[in-house]
Amino acid sequence: MRGCILVVDDQESSRQLLAGELEGAGYAVIEAEDGVEGWARFCSSEPDLVITDLAMPRCDGHDLLCRIRDRSDVPVIMISANASLEQAVRALQAGASDFVSSERTDLTDLIGRAGKVVDGRHVGREQGELEQRLVGSSDAIQRARARIDGLAPLDHPVLVFGESGTGRHTVVRALHELGSSSGGALVRVDCGSWDSVRGLPRATAVHLDGVDRLNIGAQAFWGDIALGRGHVASQVVPRILASTSSCLEALGESGFHPGLLAALARFPIELAPLRERLEDIAQIADTLVRRIAASMGRTARLSAASRELLVARRWPGNIKQLERLLERAIAFCPSGALEPPLLTELLDEFEDELGSMRRRRVQGEREALLDALRASGGNVTRASGILGRSRGAVYRLMEKHAVSRACGQ
Repeated sequence: MRGCILVVDDQESSRQLLAGELEGAGYAVIEAEDGVEGWARFCSSEPDLVITDLAMPRCDGHDLLCRIRDRSDVPVIMISANASLEQAVRALQAGASDFVSSERTDLTDLIGRAGKVVDGRHVGREQGELEQRLVGSSDAIQRARARIDGLAPLDHPVLVFGESGTGRHTVVRALHELGSSSGGALVRVDCGSWDSVRGLPRATAVHLDGVDRLNIGAQAFWGDIALGRGHVASQVVPRILASTSSCLEALGESGFHPGLLAALARFPIELAPLRERLEDIAQIADTLVRRIAASMGRTARLSAASRELLVARRWPGNIKQLERLLERAIAFCPSGALEPPLLTELLDEFEDELGSMRRRRVQGEREALLDALRASGGNVTRASGILGRSRGAVYRLMEKHAVSRACGQ
C-alpha cells in the first residue's frame, strides 16, 4: 500500500466513489460520514492524509481540521462544491494543505494531488529518520546522507568504509531498512570466518562485515555473486552491502579480487572520523545522552562546559567511543548532571584502555604473522594461504612489524 487516507464526507455516494478510486490507486482508505466520526477514526488510526468535505452536520470540515491541527501535522485536503473565497482562505490559514473545488476538479486531479502529498510525506519521514540515525550538519555527514538516500532504493552492491566506530553498521542498516531490500532479512556475515563453500544466506540483503578480511576463495565466491554468476537459479540473490575500515586504494593494493572490488567500487559511501566533523560532536552527544538515559530509565544532560570538553577531544574510537563514555557517565551519575570533572576522569580511563587494547591487537597481529611464517618455513605464498590474505598484504605486515622470512625458518 502507498499509504492510508481518511475520507470524510456525509454524502455516501461521493464518499464511496472517491474511496474506490483511491483504493484503485493503491491506497488504504478509511471512511467517515461526518466530522465527529472522522475525528474518532483519525484518533484511532492517524492516517497519512485526510480528505474532508467542508459542509457536514454535527462537525464540519473546518472544525475537524482545527481538532487535527491541535494534535497532529497530518496533511488535510478540504473539498467543497460552492465555498466562498473567504472560506478557502480561512481553511488554508487554519492549516489545510490544499482547498479543492469539487465542481472544478475531477477525480483524476484529486487523486494526483493526494499522491503528491502522501508520497512527499513518506520521503520526509525517511529523510527525518536518516537524520536521526546519522546526526550532524557537517558537509561530510550531509554528503553521506545524500548518498544513502540515493543508493537505498537500488539493488546494486554498496561499499561503506570508514574508521572503526564511525557508524558503518548504522549505514548498512539504513540502506537495508529504508531501501529496496527492506521487505526481508538482513544477514550479517563475519568475513573473518567465512569460507567459500557455505552457499548463499537466505536473505534479501547480506552485510559483508569487514570485507577486507575475506580469504581469497571467499572473495572469488562473492565476486561471482556481485557479477551475477555462480548462484542457484531458484534462489533470490541478496543485495550485497559491504563494510570495511580500509579505503578503496588499500583494497586495490592488497590484491583484492578484481571482480568484487569493481562491483563495490562503483557505489562507495565514506564516513568521516569525528576529528574531521568537530561541529557535529555536541549534537551527537546530546542525542546519545537522550537515547542512553531513556534506555536506563533516567534523565541526564550535558552542561555547556561538558560539550566544550567533548568537542576538544580527538576521539580515536569515533562515535562508538563517545557512546561508551556517555553510557558510563550516565550509569555512574544518578543525578544526571554530566559535568567536566566526571567526564575528564572517564576520558582518562578510556585512553588507558584504548592504549592497552591497541598494544594487544598489534601484538596479536605480529604473533599470527610469525606463526604463519614458521608453519610455512618462511614461504610467503604459503603463509598468505594460512592467514587468508594476499601475498602483498603479508609483505606489508612483515614491513609493518619488522619481520623477515628468516623469522619463520
